[in-house]
Amino acid sequence: MAIGMRVRGAFIAGALLSGTVLGGVAQAAGVLHIPGPDGVIHACYDDDGKVRLSDPQVRPCRDNETPLSWNQTGAPGPKGDTGAQGPPGPQGANGAQGAAGAAGVSGYQQVTQSFDNFTLAAQTESVHVVSCPAGTKVFGGGYLLFNAGGLLANNSDGPASDTQWAVSVFNPGASGSVTIGTVTFYAICATAS
Repeated sequence: MAIGMRVRGAFIAGALLSGTVLGGVAQAAGVLHIPGPDGVIHACYDDDGKVRLSDPQVRPCRDNETPLSWNQTGAPGPKGDTGAQGPPGPQGANGAQGAAGAAGVSGYQQVTQSFDNFTLAAQTESVHVVSCPAGTKVFGGGYLLFNAGGLLANNSDGPASDTQWAVSVFNPGASGSVTIGTVTFYAICATAS
């Protein structure tokens, strides 16, 4: 009787051991996907609030557990306040030299011809040409009257060439002369490259 009990006990122990080993092998054979292929982490929690990670493909939640899942990356939070301005950074290296600019103008000057007590008879025209110095070109010109004793008309006023400005004044009166205290004819000259 004692021998039979020993054999039976050994058989039961062997069966339990075999089941444990097989169970362990079966459990090891299942590959858990945590997080899952979709990047979602799955878990189960019971009525006592105990949480365990799970893989629905291998180890789903039990009857007394509720499934729970979340993403690895949480939802973005509210935008924070603008931070204080940082200190100025170090000065950068000098940039490459830019392309050459367009041709400019230099050496600006006015050339004038002045006449005191300038007198012009009725129905008479007086043409004056002011020339720029050598190496310069004319960019404008005109004339100024001071202490006019009558009316003079401007027949023409413009460049006579690249280096000269011409002004034509005319006395439109039917009779009598017009005398001007001072008349100045001028040309605006500069070097253009």
